[in-house]
This record gives sequence, structure tokens and C-alpha cells, in this order.
Amino acid sequence: MRSWRCSWFAVVALVAGAGGSFAAPPTTLPPPGPAKVNGDEPAGVMPAPAWPPPLGGAEAGEKGAGEAGHGEGGHGNGAPAAEGHDGAESKVLFVGEYFLMAPRRRAQDFALVGTAPFGGPIGTLKSVEGGYDSGFRAGAGYRFCGGLEVLVNYTYYHTAGDDAVLRAPPGQVVFATLTHPAAVVQVAGAKADNSINMNVFDLEVGRRAELSEHMTLRIFGGPRFANLDQKFTAVYTGGDVTSDVVRRVLTFDGGGLRAGGEVTYELFQHVGVYMRGSASLLTGRFRSSLSESGNGFPVVGVSERFNKVIPIADLGIGLRYERDWLRLSVGYEFQNWFGMLEGFDFVDDAHPAKMTRRSGDLGFDGVVFRMELLF
Repeated sequence: MRSWRCSWFAVVALVAGAGGSFAAPPTTLPPPGPAKVNGDEPAGVMPAPAWPPPLGGAEAGEKGAGEAGHGEGGHGNGAPAAEGHDGAESKVLFVGEYFLMAPRRRAQDFALVGTAPFGGPIGTLKSVEGGYDSGFRAGAGYRFCGGLEVLVNYTYYHTAGDDAVLRAPPGQVVFATLTHPAAVVQVAGAKADNSINMNVFDLEVGRRAELSEHMTLRIFGGPRFANLDQKFTAVYTGGDVTSDVVRRVLTFDGGGLRAGGEVTYELFQHVGVYMRGSASLLTGRFRSSLSESGNGFPVVGVSERFNKVIPIADLGIGLRYERDWLRLSVGYEFQNWFGMLEGFDFVDDAHPAKMTRRSGDLGFDGVVFRMELLF
């Protein structure tokens, strides 16, 4: 009986020891946490840390910036890509100008009305002044995304003027100033007309820069080619001749370089003032001729050709309106072609080839309307 009890206690102790060894948790595993409710952590319980741990501090910033740089439209610094350079789009540019200008020049006289009591004239010199006539400038080009502009401009201008002395006042006579002195001196009446025909081609390369919040500067330059024809005709009747006709023709063809700039200052939103100026140097060929016929017979017929450098300056000032794709401006402009008048006169009736030169500048001024379109 005693041996049976000892055997029973031994079996119970063995079973209890084996059960305790299987129920003890392993030392390398964390104790189980509370069960999740609907997939969420229960309140008051911190989630288990993830592995590997997330990057922090500078490493996280560098990695985020690098990922943004490789994303769509990125540049490697986390910023989205701009449209072109300087955030500006490339656009097609059209320019149109209408101007109303008058020529300003000397050496356009054709008669002197007065007397000559002691051999020299006393009176008033009559010249063809010329009035305001229309012209236009048209251009097209391209504005690149970096702000560079390339334009091709064409300018056309034609002007004509006339004047006349139908008869001299009582006690005075009309002296012809363009005839050869050996042929005609005094006439009963005179009339004259002149004209200018101008064609100018410019290849213009420009760039705009923001000087301040309200001020913009545009500089430009490029080659220029010009063709300019000047004609002058005087008709004398009565006195020393039945009819006498004098014709002068001066033609210039040349090319060179032009450079200038334009400053715009914004007064109000979309409205500002501008000042624009440029200078050119052209070298080219002059062709000059003088002819005279009296009563149908040739009296003078002379021509010459020569090369010359012509400086040109222009300046304009006015108001400008600018909004989105449209720019409108109105202003006043001055132009001067230095030394553009070249001719000759015969001044001695004893020496038929004795001559003098007529020279001077050719200028223009008037109102200019300008429109620019960007697409």
C-alpha cells in the first residue's frame, strides 16, 4: 500500500513538472498583447515599433527632396519645373505702326520774289516745305523663353509737297534760283514740287530686363538697309524764257548697323510712359543728277556717283498700355538723317562749269501709333 502511494505521488510530480515546462514562455519572445478590435490597436496601448526604424532629421529631408527631384516635373530640388527659362513662354510677336510725319530739310528753294536795285536781290526766298503724310512699319518675329526677341521690320514712307509763285507783286520780279545763270534769270511765274520715297529694312535682336517693379528696359540692335529717293522739279514760265524745267534726283542705297534702347515706366496698372531711341551708321552709294531744258532744248545735264557714311538718330516718347497679349502706344517721334542732301548748282554765267554744292540734313517728325501682339 505504501509503495503504491509513493508511485502515485511520483507520477503526479512528473506530470506537474512537464506541464510547467511547456507552459512557461520562452525568454526570447515578447509577451502577447491585448487582442485587436476590428484591426485597430486598443486604447491605451502603444503600437509595436516597426523595423527598420524610419529615417529622421536631416536624412529624412534629404531623402524626401531626392524623391521629389525624381518625380514628375521635378528639377532635383523638390520644386516643380517652370515653363521654359525664367518662367516665360516662347511667343510669336507681331508689330504694326502707323505714323503721320512731315519732312524737315533745307535747300528746297526755287524762286526769290523781290527786286535788285543795286545788282543784289532784296526780297523773300520761296521754298517747298512739304506737309504731313502717312507711313507704316510692319514687323514679325519670335520671343524666346529666355527673353530674347528677334524681329524683322519693314518701314515705308512717301511724302510730297508743292508750292508756286503765279505772279510777282507790283514793283517786284521773280528770280529763278535753280536755272543756270547763263540761260534764265528772271521769270514771270514759278512752281515746284518735291517728293521722298523711303524703304527701310531692319533685322532687330532685342532683350528685355526688369530694372525695378515698375521700370522695364529693352535693348536692341542689328543690321539696317535703306533705300531713299528724293526728287525735285521746278517749272519757270515767262520773262527770259517761254518754259524752263529743272529736275534734281538724289538716290541713296546703303546698309550698316543700328542699336538702341527703350525704357518703360508704369504709372498705373497697365498704363505707363515710354522713351525710345536709336542710332545708326549706314554706308552707301549716292547717285545725283541735275538736268535743265529751256524752250525744249537741253541746257544742263550732269550726274555723279559717290560713296558716303550717313549717321541716323531717332527719338520717341509717349504713352503705353499693356495687358496680357496686347500692347498699344501713342507718341511723338523725331528722326534725322545727317548729310542726306547732296546736290550741285552752277553759279557763274562766264564759267559754265563753275559750281557750288547744296548739302544738308533730312529730318522727320510726327505722331506714331504702335500695336504689338503676342501669341
